[in-house]
Amino acid sequence: MKQMFITLLGISIGFSAGCASNDAHTVTDDTSDNDDTETASNSAEDDSDSALSGPAGDMTWIEMEPRTFTVGSPDAEWGRHTDEFQHDVTHIHRYAVAATEVTCAQWSALDIGDNDRCAPVECDAAENCIAVCTEDDCPVGRMGVDLAKTWMDALSIAAGLTPCYENEAQWETPFHCPGFRFPTESEWERAARGNIPGMTYNGEFNDSVGDAGMPPTLQPIAWCGKSGMADEQRMPRPVAQGAPNAYGLYDVLGNLAEIVQWDGIYQWEPPNSPYLGMDSGYISLRGGSYNAYYNSFTDCRLAARHQAKALNETVRVNAGLRPVRTLPGGEAPESQVVDWCPTPVSAADCLPFSGETAPLIHAYSTDSTYVDIDDEATGYIAAAGNSESAGPFVEIISAPMPSDGYVINTYLPNSVPASSSITKIAAAVNTYETIVYSIICNDAACGLYRLEEDSDDLAFAAVSGGEIPEWVGEVTDLSAMEDPFELVVVGDGMATFNGTEWTQVVAPDQNEQYSAVYCDEIMGMRLCAAVGAGGLLRVKQGDGDWDRADSATTSNLTDVLLTGVSYNPMIMATGESGTLIVGSVDQFSSCDLGDTSFTTVYDNSGYYMNERAMLDDQNNLYSYFLEGGQPISCRKTASPLGSRAAGILCGIGQNQVYMMPDGLYGEDLICMID
Repeated sequence: MKQMFITLLGISIGFSAGCASNDAHTVTDDTSDNDDTETASNSAEDDSDSALSGPAGDMTWIEMEPRTFTVGSPDAEWGRHTDEFQHDVTHIHRYAVAATEVTCAQWSALDIGDNDRCAPVECDAAENCIAVCTEDDCPVGRMGVDLAKTWMDALSIAAGLTPCYENEAQWETPFHCPGFRFPTESEWERAARGNIPGMTYNGEFNDSVGDAGMPPTLQPIAWCGKSGMADEQRMPRPVAQGAPNAYGLYDVLGNLAEIVQWDGIYQWEPPNSPYLGMDSGYISLRGGSYNAYYNSFTDCRLAARHQAKALNETVRVNAGLRPVRTLPGGEAPESQVVDWCPTPVSAADCLPFSGETAPLIHAYSTDSTYVDIDDEATGYIAAAGNSESAGPFVEIISAPMPSDGYVINTYLPNSVPASSSITKIAAAVNTYETIVYSIICNDAACGLYRLEEDSDDLAFAAVSGGEIPEWVGEVTDLSAMEDPFELVVVGDGMATFNGTEWTQVVAPDQNEQYSAVYCDEIMGMRLCAAVGAGGLLRVKQGDGDWDRADSATTSNLTDVLLTGVSYNPMIMATGESGTLIVGSVDQFSSCDLGDTSFTTVYDNSGYYMNERAMLDDQNNLYSYFLEGGQPISCRKTASPLGSRAAGILCGIGQNQVYMMPDGLYGEDLICMID
């Protein structure tokens, strides 16, 4: 078997275009002091991949030595997304990465009961034109997470290595496994760059195309596609047809998008050999493909990240595989816990808001008091209040609002008992209709009322069967979801209402006092969270149970929020004594932000914007960007804020509603004051 040794001097090495040889050769990326000089070493030790048996011994592997490098993209890069925060990473471990995507011949050399990955497939209108490349040196497409794990475990066993995925729980970190595995994002990007910064290892580009239907920068090195290209271009091609990078890796841009292990939020990464975890539930598709996700070539950039849920059985038409394995001789990092906590600041540093104002138009400007506010994804905002002259009412505000005044539609309940008052509302959405549920109480009992904003009757009426049972106890909050409908009510206990009957979830005698509940569909997942006294936290996923979660605090929690960060469902809860709970569905961190007691948490996040905020008991607003790498900033509002909408923050006070459509900072604030 021929062994090749190559010296890398920061320039492209002289591989000829065409299919990579099956003769194993190992290139070592060995840099010291983070300079740009690459030198190769003779890897004759037993840990060299030249000693591997089975198909792995016939594959080309590039060895990567410990070093510091840069991942992500600069702010000015064309096509950049905000999850590409540019920062330095240090790999303290050694690893080897395959020079090409796994080919049909390599895949078929292992019998895993699925050897038809390269069988001819007809073009499908729903999928455009899918994988039809059937040569031995074609990359294996239509890849799924389970398929890839099974094949890599078989490759490990054939090579005499312990497989990584047969028992994932045994590995403290991915780097502790000696077998073949998915690369982490930093492992992939470091190898893909070949020590060359920038959009590609061949220069910059935009969507302007050349004769081959791709940007001229991509044509010599990549096989990238986008909507509108000819069908014959929208399929994989044999590997190594373009020029490799300086490390000798082919097709890191285009051909097939490569499944890698998602690294999470870049700003929260530890500096040394970062990873999110073998069972994070997410993958990232890197490098772009012949079949673009969007009508653009933006995914064919070295920094582009395309996060997706790791649905194990899902086969992705344009996805392939480039395995790595940890090599002996480096260091393995300890288990890493993400630091979700922002940097605290003092309330004394809070600055006053100074924004534009506009008139508020509603029916009860002199004798009304607002008690609650909520919103939903289509941009409608619902505020509830009580008028001395008219009784309880609900107002619906549509967003975005005109600059010459805010028109609010006011709705009165039908047939409410005497001396009734509204206490809580919950807004939901069914298709494109805004639906609001309200709790109206008198001295005897509380009942559930429902308003459909598009109904002909400009009022809302009692829900049949919606009289709240006495065993629910004192109600502190409620939240609603549609399709299918579910209303969750919390207080001294917890109950749900499905439109016809109530179900007791937590009885009042279980000593669980709840302060807030929030339900929403986050990243395609139905999710609910409820918080309360003593760090109480219950979480429900989909149709599952309301499981108790360890919130990592004993402080009283006062409000809860469900949101998404880079496609990742996340729960935030505020509390007393400077407590902020932040985390994924089943792993939480407790942040200590001093002596401040927080009353409310909400977000101002769009698709890529991830601004979160808390309000303390002195109406100071603390804001920070989960993806901006910024500490908390602090502003002072005129009235409590109590809601969170898509890009809109809302608040209520005596006779007034506050709205901040464009951010939490003074120049963006719009106040509605009657």
